[in-house]
Amino acid sequence: MSFNGVSASNVTASYGTVTATSPVGTIGVVTLKVTNPNVGINANAFDTAQFTYIAHNNTPTTASVIQSDVSRVTRSAVTANNSMMSQGLERFIGDRSSGQSMTDVISTSGLNSVVVSPEMKAYGETLFGRGSFFGQSVSADGTYRKVTFGEFDVQHERGAGTTLSFNGRMAWERAAGDDAMVAYFLGAEVNRSNLEGTYTGDQSRYGLTAGVYGFKELENNLYLSGYGSLGVARSNLDITDGASSVVTGDYTSRTMSLGGQLSGSVDFETYELRPSVSLNFVKTWIGDITLDENGSSINVAVGDTTFGELVAKPEFLFPMEQQEGSNMVTVASAAPRLICERSDAANTVTKDCGAGLELGINGTSEDGATNLNASIRFDRVGGVDRQGLNLQAEFRF
Repeated sequence: MSFNGVSASNVTASYGTVTATSPVGTIGVVTLKVTNPNVGINANAFDTAQFTYIAHNNTPTTASVIQSDVSRVTRSAVTANNSMMSQGLERFIGDRSSGQSMTDVISTSGLNSVVVSPEMKAYGETLFGRGSFFGQSVSADGTYRKVTFGEFDVQHERGAGTTLSFNGRMAWERAAGDDAMVAYFLGAEVNRSNLEGTYTGDQSRYGLTAGVYGFKELENNLYLSGYGSLGVARSNLDITDGASSVVTGDYTSRTMSLGGQLSGSVDFETYELRPSVSLNFVKTWIGDITLDENGSSINVAVGDTTFGELVAKPEFLFPMEQQEGSNMVTVASAAPRLICERSDAANTVTKDCGAGLELGINGTSEDGATNLNASIRFDRVGGVDRQGLNLQAEFRF
């Protein structure tokens, strides 16, 4: 048996009935030829008929594959933005503690630093590995501080695949008065996904982003932080269901990110309290896209993906007694927190709240050139347990 001259597979015949698996073909009418392989008077006799290939409606499954990958990429954007804000706030608090105006601090802070931070987490069926880098320098005229930072992470979701992401940014920070700082930044991102499940294959994504962020000291030891960014990315998809469908094509996505945090610091006799409330929101627009399935165009309604996160966290810092002969100042920390998340993908809305606890220990050399930090985190959100281990080493020069 053949279809337009291409042999079929799994051919069986019984009592005048022939069954077979057709080869992959393009949509339309082809010639079906059935040949009698037996010997005798009817040996090699054949008959022909018309066979019609119709579109294999895999668009809902294809859309879910893309949406799942976009959700992982969206969470990576939240991680990168949170890291950008936390690192910037630490710099800003350190600048304000000097007692100088922001203009004077930036013009005289000729300190360079390098940070490497690996991290591992488990989110239910998802394993998450992350690392970051950071460096800074001051312009020759002392009017701005150039900061280079980024995130690289690996997310593996059982039954869905693995996504590798890199997000690098360069920012230019300037004083905005005596008690405020603003910055604009440019960034690039690369994502590569190896998909599993109904479809297997690869998806790559390349994007550019631009945005602003800033910090202001509202009162003594009370800080307001905020950021906003816009991005555009181009993705390439090459997947198959392992049987009759191969889907390929390119599509464009656009992303908007907004976030803010209110945080403070209160000193007590034996500990320091740092309460904070933060909000992050990311939306990715894809809409309807056109892909190629077995040589024919298909329209896939992917829609938009949004993710929002609210975190309230009082962090307690406990200075520890310095060991004799050691040049490290050690601080232990405990941070209970409340977490609420909302996601919307393919018109399916998920709302979850939960709580968690982070325990850590931080050691800083007396000259401030070395900082070592380790923390462990336990969260439970929407009935799903999340555990994380963070190890960070910072060296300044």
